[in-house]
Order: sequence, then C-alpha cells, then structure tokens
Amino acid sequence: MTNLLVRIAHSATQEFRILAAGPGVRFFEGWPETADLDPDMIVPDPVLYLGQCVALGFFPRAGNDPAEPALELIEVSRDPAALRVIWQVRMRSLDLSILRVLTNILLGRRLDVLELRTAAPLQAGTHLLQELPLDYPQAPATPGFEVDYQELDSGDERLVRIALASEPDDPVLDSLYQLLEVWVDLLLLGAFPEEGQDPADSGAIPDFTALIEPTVVEQTFSEAFHCHEQVFALGKWSTTVARVQRVIIR
Repeated sequence: MTNLLVRIAHSATQEFRILAAGPGVRFFEGWPETADLDPDMIVPDPVLYLGQCVALGFFPRAGNDPAEPALELIEVSRDPAALRVIWQVRMRSLDLSILRVLTNILLGRRLDVLELRTAAPLQAGTHLLQELPLDYPQAPATPGFEVDYQELDSGDERLVRIALASEPDDPVLDSLYQLLEVWVDLLLLGAFPEEGQDPADSGAIPDFTALIEPTVVEQTFSEAFHCHEQVFALGKWSTTVARVQRVIIR
C-alpha cells in the first residue's frame, strides 16, 4: 500500500513538488535504466502527459479565472539507486480536481511513497489541503454542442460517437483522432477508477477509432470498460476540434 502525503495549497495557481518512490517509478518514460523492462509497460511521464491534456482543453479552469490554464514541468530528477522521481510542477488557473487524476495515474504504478507538496514560501493564511479533492473534473454546463449521454453499468460495451457539422478535411480529422487517442490513454493509465477501485485495476480495452460516416467518428470499447463515468466529462470540455455538433455517449 502506498504511503500518500498531501500538503497542497488551496489555490488554482501554484508550484508544487511530487515525490514518487518505489519499483513502479521505473516504468515512467524517461527512466535511465530500462534494459530489463518490457517496453509495452512503459507509460508517459504523468506531468508532461497531463500538461498535454490541459493544452487540448480537457480540464476545467478554476472558476472565472481569466488566465489560460496550464500544467508545466519545471524540472524532474530521477534517482535509480533510491528508485525515486521528483517533479517540480507549475499549475496555472486549474481546478484542483485535476490533482485526483494525476494522483491516480501515479498510484496505478505500485509506489511505496507518494508526496504532493506546495512549494515554499507560502503566503500567510494559506490553507493546505491534507487530502485530495474528492471530485473528478466536472463537465461544463454548456459545452458548446449537443450531448446525448446514457449512463451504463461498469463493464458494459461503451461508445463515443462524434458528429461534425460538415465533412472534415484531413487536418480536422487528424486533430479529432489525436484528441480521442489522448483521452483513451487516460483510461488506460488508470486515471479514472471507480469508487473503491485500485487505479491499477481500472481501464478499458479500446477498439480502433473509425470514421463510420462522412461526418461521424466513433470510438468503441466492445470488450471491457472499467472506469468512473466522470471520464466522459472530459470530452465535453475540449474545444480544440472545430465543427463538433453532437456527441453521443452510450
């Protein structure tokens, strides 16, 4: 069981440190000694990966904060002898619920120790969270396109179908495929386990993304889907693909 320590300022903009220790850190991309590891078990650096997700518009900004949301890696150090990685991270204008997603990805790697600490110095009166936010990122009230959503039991076959207002050219289609690929990776990394589920046991088996009609792209999960339903909220945030008219989730 991972020894988890949280000392994070209740602030949408801050710098913080992540310390992860244990055998699982060897599987994060960038580890210097990988000769004895199965290449298929290597996963993206979690900070760089979530930074990409933020840039694609997956995660909500904090309240009415006008600044552009960002999650940036300042520095990372890796200690093979101690099986330890330390990330220095800058977060800007992001709802703190993203920290639950980040922590799940880290916990899914079987760590001995995981610490999240806001960087000193702290302003007087700063409130420090000693537990992670309970909620996952929520969907916007008005996503900018129609959403037809039906919640099903975990493990059922699922699909996401995206209807565009007009037939996409190659750049638009490529950007939509990229968006779905990054979103699917979140599921595979154990970012959205169900309540009481170990992140390492969460995930899904995706089928190939397909253009099933001239204006409709579909991503299906016909074999397994074991993730929290709130993962579907992320697709409602993203505004990086133009001309989305309707999203169907089953």
